[in-house]
Formats: sequence, C-alpha cells, structure tokens
Amino acid sequence: MTKFLPLFCLLFIQFRLLAQEAIVLRGANDLVDLKMAALYVGEDPGAALGIGEVTNRLGPFLFSPLGQALPNFGITTSAVWLKFRVDNQSGQPAYLEIRNPNIARLILYQRQVSGQWQADTLGTQQCFNDRPVSASTFQFPLLHQVGPEDYYLRAQTGRTMLLPMRVGTRYAFTSANHQHDFLFGISYGMLLIVIIYNLYFYLTLGESVYLYYVISILGMSLAAANLTGHSFEYLWPNHPWLNQYVPLMNSLGGLTILWFTARFIELQTRSPFWYRSYWLTSLFIILAGLTNLYSESLSHILVLALWLAVFVVTFFSVLVVYRQGYRLALFFVIARTIFFSSLSIAILSSKGLWSGHLVVVLYSLPIGLAVEMVVYAVALAQKLREYRHAMKQSAAAQANTFLENQQLIERQKTELEEKVRQRTAALGLSQQELNNKYQELAQGQEEILAQRNALKVQNKVQEHLHRRLSANEQVLRKAYLKLKMSEEKGREQNEELKKTNDKLNKSIEAAKVIQQAILPYELKANLLLKEYFVIFRPRDVVSGDFFWLNKINGITVLAAVDCTGHGVPGAFMSLIANTLLDKIVRVWQVTNPAEILTMLNEEVAIVLRQRETGNSEGMDVCICAWEASRDLVHLTFAGAKRPLYYVEADSNILKTIKPDRLSIGGTIQGDKFFTPHSLSLDHGCRLYLTSDGFVDQSNRDRVRFGSQRLETLLAQCHHLPMTDQCNVISQALDQFQAGGDQRDDILVIGVHL
Repeated sequence: MTKFLPLFCLLFIQFRLLAQEAIVLRGANDLVDLKMAALYVGEDPGAALGIGEVTNRLGPFLFSPLGQALPNFGITTSAVWLKFRVDNQSGQPAYLEIRNPNIARLILYQRQVSGQWQADTLGTQQCFNDRPVSASTFQFPLLHQVGPEDYYLRAQTGRTMLLPMRVGTRYAFTSANHQHDFLFGISYGMLLIVIIYNLYFYLTLGESVYLYYVISILGMSLAAANLTGHSFEYLWPNHPWLNQYVPLMNSLGGLTILWFTARFIELQTRSPFWYRSYWLTSLFIILAGLTNLYSESLSHILVLALWLAVFVVTFFSVLVVYRQGYRLALFFVIARTIFFSSLSIAILSSKGLWSGHLVVVLYSLPIGLAVEMVVYAVALAQKLREYRHAMKQSAAAQANTFLENQQLIERQKTELEEKVRQRTAALGLSQQELNNKYQELAQGQEEILAQRNALKVQNKVQEHLHRRLSANEQVLRKAYLKLKMSEEKGREQNEELKKTNDKLNKSIEAAKVIQQAILPYELKANLLLKEYFVIFRPRDVVSGDFFWLNKINGITVLAAVDCTGHGVPGAFMSLIANTLLDKIVRVWQVTNPAEILTMLNEEVAIVLRQRETGNSEGMDVCICAWEASRDLVHLTFAGAKRPLYYVEADSNILKTIKPDRLSIGGTIQGDKFFTPHSLSLDHGCRLYLTSDGFVDQSNRDRVRFGSQRLETLLAQCHHLPMTDQCNVISQALDQFQAGGDQRDDILVIGVHL
C-alpha cells in the first residue's frame, strides 16, 4: 500500500490544479480582479527556479490556492510565483495589470503557439519609457489564445510583496486609468494651490511657519508620489536606479513634518525637553534613511518604524503644549491621529497582517497624508485669524494709552493754573501783613522754589511722555493712511471686477442671441413638423444642446445634438455642429442619417484638427429622416450614443431603437461607421428624441432620473396631445428635481407624424 502513496499524492495535486477557476472575459468593458480560487501561489525561497522547474508537475515545486482576499505576502526576499488561467472570449486584446507600482522585478510567462514560453519583464528596475503601456501600474499584454490558457507570474522585491491583479481589455483599462489619473491630477493641483497660497503669506507676513508648511507639503507630496508610482512616471522615468532610494526620500518627508510641527507650536520656548527629543528623532531618521545605501529592505522597515516614532513624539509633544493652554495644538492632535491610523494600516499591510479593501491597502498612507495636510491648512488659517485679532487689539491699546496721557496733561495743567491764581492772590495782601509774615513768605518762597524745581522735573517727564505719544501718534497715523489706501485700492478693484463681470454678462447674452438664431424658428418648425413639442432648458445662459431641422428633396431631417460640455464651450461646439450639418445636408444633399453621422465625424476631426492636437471635443447625436407617402411614413434612424423612442399608431407600447456606442469626434480617432435603421410606419405614430441631460438629472438625494423612469413616463402620456405631453414631462422633471441644481443642458423633442 505504501508504494502507491506517491502516486495518490501526484493524482491529488493534479486534481487541485485542474480545479483552478478560469477568468472569463466576455465583453470589451470587462475588468476582473484575480483573487481566491482564481489564483494559485508558490514560494521560491532561494529565488533560483525557472519556468521549466515551476511547470514540471513531477518536480518539487507545488502551487496552492490563495487563502486570502488579496495576495499580500508582507516583506520578503523570496521569489513568489502565481499561476492563473484566462479565457478571453471578448474578441479584444487582453491585458494583465499589477496594481502595486513598487515591485522591483516582474516576469510574465505565457505560452506561444509554437509551444515555447515567452517571458516579458517589467518592474522598477527598468526604465519607465520601456513599458508596453504608459501607466503608473504594471500592464502586460496577453497573447490571444483560443480557449482557456495558463499564465505564470514571477515577482521579487525588497519591499512589501502586495500583488493585487486584474485582467481586462485595453478599452476597460483605458477608462479606469483615465478616472484614476483625473482624481490624482485634482489632488496634485490642490496641493500646488496650497503651496502658492502659503508662499504668498510667507512673502507678505514674513512668518517662517508658512515656509516650513510649504516644505512639509513638498516632502509629503514626494512620499505620496513614491507610493503611487507617479514620481517614477513623471520625475525620473529614465533613471530607474533612483527607485532603490525611495525609503531615503520618504525619510525626508518625516523630517519636514517634524520641524513644521515644532515651529508651529513654538516648541523651543514652550517645552525644551520635547524640543531636544525632536533633534534626537531627526538624527535617527537620518540614520535610517542612510541605511538605504546598504539595504533597501532594512531601510524600508526602519523608515516605517521611525514614521511611527515621529507620530509618537509629535503627538505627545503637541498634547503637552495643548494642556499648557495653546488651543491651536488641538488641530495637530487630530492630524496626528489620522496619520497614525493610515500609517498603522500601511505597516500591517507590509507585514501581511492586513488584507482589507484594495483601495485602503494601496492608498491608506497617501490618503492619510492628504487629510493631514488639510488639517494643517485649517490650523494655519486659524493662526492667521488670531494674528490679525492681536494686531487689532494692539492698535486699540495704543489709542487708549494716547487718550489717557492727554487727559493726564489736562489735569496737571488745571492744577498748575489754580496754584498760580492762589499765589497771585496772596501777593495782593497788605504791606503790614507782608511785614508780619516776612519770615513766613521767605519760608514760603523757599517752598515755592522747591516746588518750582519739582515742576521743572515733572515738566521734563511730561515732555518725554509727550514725545513718546507724538511718536505713537505718527505710527497710528501712518497705519491709518495705509489702511485707507488699501481700502481705496480694494474699492477700485471691486469696480474693475464689476465692469469685467458686466462685459462678460453682455457677451454671454449676445452669444445667447446668436445661438438662438441657429435654432429652427417657430414658423419653419410648424411648417415641417405640424404637431410637436420641444423642451429646451440650457443649464447656463447658452447651451451645448440644440436641435436641427430641414427638408431636402421631400425628405425631412430632424436631429437632437448634445455637444461636449455646457455654457460657452458647449455653445461654440453647437455653432460648429450646426454649420457642418448645413454643409452636409443642405449643400451636399446627404439625407441618409448613417451617412450624415459618418461625414459629420470626419468633418469634426478636420475642423478641430483632432488628429494633430489630440483635441477630445465631440457630440452625441440622435438623427432621423422620413418621407411620407399616402399610406405610410418611411423612416430612417441612426444614433451616436442617443436612442430613438417611438410609439406606432393605434399602439400603447413604447419602443426603443438603440444607438451605436460611438460618439462624433472625441478621443477615439479613425473612421467610424454608423448603423442605419429603416422603418415603415402608419400615419399617426409618435417620435421622441432626447439628449442625456434629462436622464442624468438628479434630485436632492443625488438619485438620477434614469432611462427607465423616462421610458415609463413616455409610455404613460404618449396618447395625449403633444402640448399636454410637453406639460406632463416638464412637470415630472420639476417635481423630481424639487429645487435642486440642474446638472446639464436638457433637450426633449416629440413629433406626431
């Protein structure tokens, strides 16, 4: 029995491998995460095995299913192998993405048609510009195979071995990466605004705390960019050797936040003990960063530990200062607590002890740093308010001192006049009284001399006080004149802004008149459409939505056009689209909706020079053309992301013709061909053309109106006269919106044929 035991073990291993689930891609929008049953993993402690030893099922290397939600192996020097299976049924090229941008070396092995293994290598040890896909994450193109195919990924790094992966089509990854880059672009833009804002205060007020804050933002931004891979992508794409010194760069971020905290809470004067501990912590941070020159893994661990030490030192020092009565330190207590939470998640993830949501694991530290910077900005704003309040109190105190000194001088002057009057009256006494009181007068004269000397001294003191008051008065007068000049300058700037605003409003109103001139006028619409309604609600004064109507050779052409954007940019695009439709239909006399959309796409690309400039402006269009005979109406429709709704005569069923998932113009270049849909309808049918503004409108709870609710509304009111339908649809929109803001331009057209 024992001699069959190896055979049983081999059969059990084969069964485990065959039970591995395959990742199936069925559509062009599919984007699937690899985890749990879809991933098999194995560890190579010596990092010496090749693809031949790993794929040899009789060899010593074994794969086992992933036993956790995310493939997180902590900090390890071993090589980790991952095996997964992909069945690409989408008909589109598939890609594999590793979402952690800080892996040193990745090798993907995939079998060619000839049976040989193809090895593709990526990682932070290669130049960024050598990547097949320009993205901050690692993206491998997968060879297109028929049916399920096994793939092997070898990973090795000196930092945290976190390997979140997903498989999808190029289109799906492009959409996801655009959203990712857009959000980070906003974040970096806000940081740049904060830097400029605080540099202005530093140059204006001369307060060094603002300069310290700017330096700390730069240090924190570099640390966050290292974690997200953006520093390698944008700062040193052709110098991968700099990536091994990322722990050293991150240690500088800890130093900047440490000394910004010390400067803000005035730690040197408020707590000398904690100020000395700041110097000691700084020394340890520098030593930890310098270990990066010898061992990247050790430096990574030490820097994370010392970031925790920075938290402990700053937290308790700020707490001590807060208990001394410095209330602004409370902001630092809050900021440090938030940062400690994000740092704890990062440390636990690096040890493989945390496998929470992927966004939390990957971006906990950048998010914590960003929130911490926001709290610091609020603290600086509060400090600025206190500084201004103190200046006002100082000016008021100087004014009160000046008034008190003036009152003191008046009282002393009155007393002196009274003494002089009394002495003058005494001199009017009789000569006898003078002789009798000669001795008394002599004594009194001596007293007068003594008092006169005292008065001289007192006058000198008063003169000195008067000079000081005069100097204070000059300072106050200069400050008052400076404030008055600032007030005059602010009033002039307000007048200039008001004039500019009036000019802009007049220009926009003129643009509104021009745009309304291109819309079909009422007489023309009544002549060509008979019974119809139009709901046209621009979000701003001018609109990116418009409708176009004309009749050529007995064929009526009607289009609802939704241009990119709204307001002035959308209005300019509507003028271009209207001109091109006039050219295609009225000049070239093209009446087939599909051909009109194809030619309109080509003309937009030419007019906007999209192939040369990369301009992404475009539009979504719903267009139909019909020709009425005695018994039937022959209708042709084509749509660029906008459907056509219609109800046949003597029917209560609302039907929908779906459009092509292509826009006019936009980011996707090249030839575009649209599908024509032809119908023969009885007289009395109803057509509905819309832009996306109606269905995208949300209420106060941020719930969209949605296509389903619109279709239900049209099905309920289609039997009413067109004027009543317009009222019902408008009231439904107003009730749903309930006073909320309008998100986009809205256009709905109903026609009774």
